[in-house]
Amino acid sequence: MATTWNASDQTAGITLSNGSLTATIGAGGTQSVRSLDRVQTGKYYWEFTYGATITGVASGFATIANAIGSTSASSTNAIAVTTAGLIFVANSNLGSTGGTISAGSVICLAIDIDNRLVWARNGAAGNWNNNAANNPVTGVGGISIAGAGINTGIAVYALFTGTNASGSSGTANFGSVAYAGTRPTGFVDLPTGTSNTANNVTTQIAAEQWGSGTPAMWMTQAAVEMWASVQATSGTQMTVTQMAIEQWASVASVPVAAGGPMVTMIG
Repeated sequence: MATTWNASDQTAGITLSNGSLTATIGAGGTQSVRSLDRVQTGKYYWEFTYGATITGVASGFATIANAIGSTSASSTNAIAVTTAGLIFVANSNLGSTGGTISAGSVICLAIDIDNRLVWARNGAAGNWNNNAANNPVTGVGGISIAGAGINTGIAVYALFTGTNASGSSGTANFGSVAYAGTRPTGFVDLPTGTSNTANNVTTQIAAEQWGSGTPAMWMTQAAVEMWASVQATSGTQMTVTQMAIEQWASVASVPVAAGGPMVTMIG
């Protein structure tokens, strides 16, 4: 299942519609929205179709490092394809899609997080990074995104942003309908179910109890899993994937010396 734009991760000047796939900018200043879900490894593809007004906007990718209100095409933690057809990484122009992007144009974006490379093309049949020899499938001609602080383990989101771009709009296709272009082999849709959480979440608490009816009770397992994303101000991110406690115990109403309560393992 494909992701959408995130109504909880956008500036106030963005309005979402069309199942949270179309974003319209209705105010000045820097306005941005990121995808509901993020990825940390792998290869991903999505498309963005610009609306009738597209002044001062860009589409691409961004990390969680910047507050959404300061995540723009000029952000040091963003990869952005501008309507001039320029590909910016960390506010440095490192490539081109070849020609100005027009209203109604489809921009195709492919990112390889593991190898820290990105490709973009103007139109379903356009050349990747403005060169017919470039190919995301083979890894040829990708633009390095290392300067944007993107690496394996760093959360990466799709991005739509604009500065003083009131009235501009566009619609993302994260794979919920057929793509205009061909998704490169080995690349997949941006998935759902991967969004960062603001708080620690207990995903499972389980206990098994076996009783013989004599007063003894056997607790065979108690487990807790905690999944958390923790990011320091330096931008370094730590992910706690699992914390588990197992307790094996024999509980009875007789003294320990006679086989009473005893914890045999806590680990």
